[in-house]
Amino acid sequence: MTPDASTPSPCQPLALSRREAIERILLAATLAASFDLTSFGADAVTGIGADPNLLKKEIPWPRVLTEAEKAIVTALGDLVIPEDDHGPAASRVGIPDFIDEWVSAPYDQQRGELKIIRDGLAWIEV
Repeated sequence: MTPDASTPSPCQPLALSRREAIERILLAATLAASFDLTSFGADAVTGIGADPNLLKKEIPWPRVLTEAEKAIVTALGDLVIPEDDHGPAASRVGIPDFIDEWVSAPYDQQRGELKIIRDGLAWIEV
């Protein structure tokens, strides 16, 4: 039996409209999700997991701002972000601690920023 012109050969691509292609892709994705298939035979991951390094807040470098500098940072933060109907003040959400941690980091960029911030805090204190 010889194939007629209406029957596509295995080497001839099947003509699909864009709509049909999208429908087939979505159908395949839906079927894969409904069977809870994992890619490449990997075990399925369940739950959120617990990475102790990410759950424990640990800052490996010492903080460098003095108490007087932190007091100025706290006052400035609360001046810029005061407590109001939209939310708490900057000091209540840990902004002074964040700034202290940021400028205390032992990287070149943060060391340069520490000098800028310390000079600014000294200027305000005078």
